[in-house]
Amino acid sequence: MKALTDTVISLCDLAEAEGRLLQQKLVQTFGVVLLMLMAAGLMMLASALFMLALYQFLIIYWTPPQTLFALGVACLLLAGAALWIALYTRRQP
Repeated sequence: MKALTDTVISLCDLAEAEGRLLQQKLVQTFGVVLLMLMAAGLMMLASALFMLALYQFLIIYWTPPQTLFALGVACLLLAGAALWIALYTRRQP
């Protein structure tokens, strides 16, 4: 009977320790996810501001259609670079 009691108590202690570890890892993972979302939002804002600044600069020298075409090309290049980076980092073990 004592062995059974010790086994049940050990099992409960193990479950409690694993629960604490799970909670700690979930909090850490949630924090990392929030930081990554914030970084992604700031990168999108920075890209938008970059495109706006480029538009304001180019509109001085070019006509609006030429400027919009150049911005379209710049956006495609940025999107292609982001896609390439995402695909490249996904292949890493």
